[in-house]
Amino acid sequence: MAGGEQAWPHEKGDSMKYDVWIRGGTVLDPGRSLEREGDVFVHRGMVVDPPVDGSAEAEEVIDATGCLVLPGLIDFHTHLYFGGTEIGIEPDAGLLP
Repeated sequence: MAGGEQAWPHEKGDSMKYDVWIRGGTVLDPGRSLEREGDVFVHRGMVVDPPVDGSAEAEEVIDATGCLVLPGLIDFHTHLYFGGTEIGIEPDAGLLP
């Protein structure tokens, strides 16, 4: 969290219920120079700090074993193809010199 702030404060003994718990994936966060196996927690649409005491409950648990987890990454690439969108292009027009 920016400036050391937490999106959801935790204290030992708090009863916490997350929306999503992504478990066991390889977490990559270049902004924090982080690359390790771990868990990611989501509460109210935000990635939040893990529980202090290590115990957690969640509405949905996702097993990310063998997967990359990139918290906060927005994949904004797009596919433009003729007839698929209003701004689609014919492949020959975009690929030929």
